[in-house]
Amino acid sequence: MSFLMTSLSSALAPASSATLPSAFERVVPAGPLPIATKRDLLGMSRAIEGRALAGGATTVLVTFQDRRHVTAATRVSYARLARSGVRVVIFARGLTSDYAPDSDGLLHVALRAADPVVREWNIVVLGASPLAFVARDLQPDTAISGPDLSRTFAWARTTDPRRVTEAADALLGRVPTAG
Repeated sequence: MSFLMTSLSSALAPASSATLPSAFERVVPAGPLPIATKRDLLGMSRAIEGRALAGGATTVLVTFQDRRHVTAATRVSYARLARSGVRVVIFARGLTSDYAPDSDGLLHVALRAADPVVREWNIVVLGASPLAFVARDLQPDTAISGPDLSRTFAWARTTDPRRVTEAADALLGRVPTAG
């Protein structure tokens, strides 16, 4: 998995993120997907973060639909991962892209409003035990103004290294290069 050795700063900047595949599109199997509320998926999300913290993770890529979902508690959780030596990249609409980690050790990547990833909640863990959790908001208009915890998502999870790599590549294609 050569992408693990590639530094984030050497990722190619996309011509248009709207033309890039999303992590969800790279992972989802054919056929119907389970549907769950954000409230239901939060436990799975926290378990994945805990698994990454427990060891073996080298990089965690996480998408939020909008910067308002990058709460103080969320930052604390991901900063703990960064302090343990895991490279953490946060993607969301409304962020300012940073070319170096912030004071918490987190790298930020801004998503454009037209980017399909803006409809997604993804956590991609790279390292000894690769894992990708991908979810697509079925009510994207409420991501900004509606009842947050009752929003519904179609979701999938995989530990298939090929699919995890494809999900990571889809996200890393959105990391701009400095200069």
